[in-house]
Amino acid sequence: MSESRRNTMRFPLELPALLRWQVGRLVQTVRTSTKNISRSGLYLLMEKNHQPSSKIEFEVELPTTSAGGGSTLLRGKGRLIRREDLGNQKSGIVARIDRCELVTTIPPAVTGDSGKARARLSSSRNPKSAAARPAASR
Repeated sequence: MSESRRNTMRFPLELPALLRWQVGRLVQTVRTSTKNISRSGLYLLMEKNHQPSSKIEFEVELPTTSAGGGSTLLRGKGRLIRREDLGNQKSGIVARIDRCELVTTIPPAVTGDSGKARARLSSSRNPKSAAARPAASR
């Protein structure tokens, strides 16, 4: 783990990800991977020929904790902060997370329903975080 300039712990996680952004009336979607993730941002690796706009949507596939236990996605929206040329036709994309949620899919045999459960993650940029709301509204 390393420290960023803003005292946010970065976790060196290389995970599969999807990145989406608007190009006129079309939505561009690219499979990519993370290099690291922090509470406030992502560092993504991608082909240099892709040029995301400033507003992005992302999905990061988190590792499963047990065999056959379903999958978990970190899904959210953010803003492109910086693009770095890494050579060899690769770019590094730094994005700030504006909002995100965990979406967990549990096999239907375990839940007896569609198997989707969601949990919103609070962020230091989100004034309506769970800690700031009364218990009755959670």
